[in-house]
Amino acid sequence: MLNAISTKHASRSPFIDMINFYQRFISPYKGFRCAHAAWHGGNSCSQAIKLIIAEQGLWAGRDLIKQRFQDCKMAYQQLQTNKEEEQKEKRDPICSDCAGDCALNNLSELVAPFIGTKRYDCGSQCCITSLPCGFDF
Repeated sequence: MLNAISTKHASRSPFIDMINFYQRFISPYKGFRCAHAAWHGGNSCSQAIKLIIAEQGLWAGRDLIKQRFQDCKMAYQQLQTNKEEEQKEKRDPICSDCAGDCALNNLSELVAPFIGTKRYDCGSQCCITSLPCGFDF
């Protein structure tokens, strides 16, 4: 992408000034990082958009800006999916590898020693055919 800010549009763009203000006074205190930068590395969206505006101007760069926000949304969704999978694995280790069809089809011998000690909730669809969801064992 663009590496340096050109003076072509930068010196007369109030949008660059607004992004600079955001980067200096808001972004450091918001408590999270740009999803695109977190997922792909590289520039944050604010920095990438500042570079686009500096090089092409707001109007000419609008398609690249729109694409960057779409890419950031996809990165956010991927980060959320990964976070949810990690949380599920920590919460329900017995169900973490299930995709609706578990390799463990008969758990009666496995869970017999643990009856009443742990509750597994595999969500709306139980992935273990011999163990109804919400079953205490």
